[in-house]
Amino acid sequence: MSPQYTTKTSSHTRPHSSFAKVQKMLEDEDPRFRGLDRMLARAYIELQRRRAQQQRAGLYMPRMDVCDDPENVVITAVLELPGMKADQLSVRIESGHLIIEGERVCPHLHTSNRNAGPSEPTPQAQALYPVQEIKYGKFRREVKLPDGVTAAHVRSMLAEGMLTISWPRDPSSFAEQARASAAAAQNTGGGGDDTRSGTA
Repeated sequence: MSPQYTTKTSSHTRPHSSFAKVQKMLEDEDPRFRGLDRMLARAYIELQRRRAQQQRAGLYMPRMDVCDDPENVVITAVLELPGMKADQLSVRIESGHLIIEGERVCPHLHTSNRNAGPSEPTPQAQALYPVQEIKYGKFRREVKLPDGVTAAHVRSMLAEGMLTISWPRDPSSFAEQARASAAAAQNTGGGGDDTRSGTA
């Protein structure tokens, strides 16, 4: 006699329960956070779109941190650019976006068959870089700037392979604070230094 198999059905299956929990979370979610969720989702999709475009164009994106402290009047970005010099970088503003571009050239660490004589047979070619994890070539990063930010507002500095760029959160209030600081420096006899770097 062949065994008989039965299937137990229940209206309270685990997938249905999980869906109900998610639906309950969405219903209980504070409406104030829904706009933030949509904004973050759009920003993530836009970042992935630009990354795909740059990969198709043969560009890579250096790693970057952006610090946005509400108690600070400026926003600061730091990019990893080891081995780069200021004259190898381009920092500019286009259509409200901060553009950072450059090219890191791969160094020639050694040359194959350097000691081989003219009569000696050429050995079989071997990989010169069995491990190659450092990215070389052209790179590009874009950062959306607040409305009204111009090249005069941007400060940049390259030190120890780290490019630090800052710009005001609110250009209008930043200009007022700059004038107040300049007036205070004149009253105290200070001249005030321009902190802009030649990379911008």
